[in-house]
Amino acid sequence: TWLLPRPRWRWTPAAFVAAVAALFAGNAHAALPINPLDWPAMPFLALYAGLILLAIVLAQVWRRVLRENGASPTPPREPIEIAYLAGGAERATDTAVVEGIRRGVLAFDDAQGKLVVTGGISDLPAPIDTVAKLVAVDGRPPGLPQRARPMFGALARTLTQRGLLLDDAAVWRVRWQSAAIAGVVLAFGGVRIGLAIVRDKPFGFLVILSVLLAVY
Repeated sequence: TWLLPRPRWRWTPAAFVAAVAALFAGNAHAALPINPLDWPAMPFLALYAGLILLAIVLAQVWRRVLRENGASPTPPREPIEIAYLAGGAERATDTAVVEGIRRGVLAFDDAQGKLVVTGGISDLPAPIDTVAKLVAVDGRPPGLPQRARPMFGALARTLTQRGLLLDDAAVWRVRWQSAAIAGVVLAFGGVRIGLAIVRDKPFGFLVILSVLLAVY
């Protein structure tokens, strides 16, 4: 019997790369050429696996740095703001509908199978009032988040100005800059694969490691 819980191993790409690096590191030769592209297979795979681990760590750290665009002096307090930050327009639409039902302005009509307006919309705060107006036109739940998506533009801009949400440009900057870190390592591996093809050397493990990094 086990006194402590049996450990559960999770095979992630990073864990696989670390295992490969540990496997091949002990087989490294004492003397290696200055150019790593001329190293034998085992030492080069150990080096490449280490570079992949480094790229993964650096990419994660860099993503966090880019996303943390300063602490906001006004953190989200309204449920609609928290919902938008958690799940975008779809989650915010669901929250707006729930809030409308709580206020007695919206209800679900079982006979018609759709949401209906049961009270005054003018007293609702934005953007809940906008969602209620959409329900008044078409209260069918399917497609409501898609119809309401453009209505949350003002909320998104407000959250962006308060430093709680990244704009489209910042999102793309996070993606391509973090991907560029992995791209440098992939380019290094690609050169080695090209040399292996020219020299008629095996490169199967190298391809596997490169694919793991590319899909990470």
